Amino acid sequence: MQVTSNLMRYIALRNCTDQVVSFEEKGTVIMSKRLWEEEISSVNVAVIEDDPFFREQLVLQLQEIPGVVLTGQFQDKEEAIQKLSDTSAELIFIDLKLPDGSGIDIIRYFSLKRDFKSSFVVLTVFDDDEHLFEAFKTGAIGYLLKDEISKNQLVRSIRDVLQGGAPMSRSIARRIIEEFQNNNYDQITDLHNLTMREKEILYELDRGFVPKEIATRLDISYHTVRDHLKNIYRKLHVNSYLEALAKLKKLPNKEL
Repeated sequence: MQVTSNLMRYIALRNCTDQVVSFEEKGTVIMSKRLWEEEISSVNVAVIEDDPFFREQLVLQLQEIPGVVLTGQFQDKEEAIQKLSDTSAELIFIDLKLPDGSGIDIIRYFSLKRDFKSSFVVLTVFDDDEHLFEAFKTGAIGYLLKDEISKNQLVRSIRDVLQGGAPMSRSIARRIIEEFQNNNYDQITDLHNLTMREKEILYELDRGFVPKEIATRLDISYHTVRDHLKNIYRKLHVNSYLEALAKLKKLPNKEL
């Protein structure tokens, strides 16, 4: 399998887009046409952020993006746990440091609920390995740094999530590549516990396709793919498809 090369190629393409966006913000005419060629379909978004100034600025930027509907904003863990489900938010931008706890606790709480289908994207100042990998392990599907965020990156991040991707800041993407390259993972001795459909989905992930693309290729719904992924995570003892691919890289038998 070419798990690492596929992942590196995927992240490299994303980093090129990041660079183009930064050029555009500096006034250069170079611009990724693909970033703006489609409007974002309607999506409900919520924000969990304790800093009132940053929250206000983030909300203002989100409200300027066509198709984005802000359905809730919360300043602490308790309020978010009590009211988040009522917002019908499909995407939640969440800070990790809150006055009454950690954003990771919120992600973990809702990730354990079978009927909760929303996606968490971390938006934080923490760029250390502990926060980064704990967030992904508990269920976050994206990780953005506050000092690298812009309206253009918000647009691309939302589009990534809607297309089944995993939005990351450039430095975070590099950190994950380094983790794959420098660390050994527990080997999976066999895949006998996976169904044929689950193996098909793993095969498509290994080829570099994201969940939404897999749904189209296999002619099944995106939600069905997500349900299969949850079963795969449980059986392989992982918490994300990135972690599943990292384990597959060490599989003695390379055939799915």
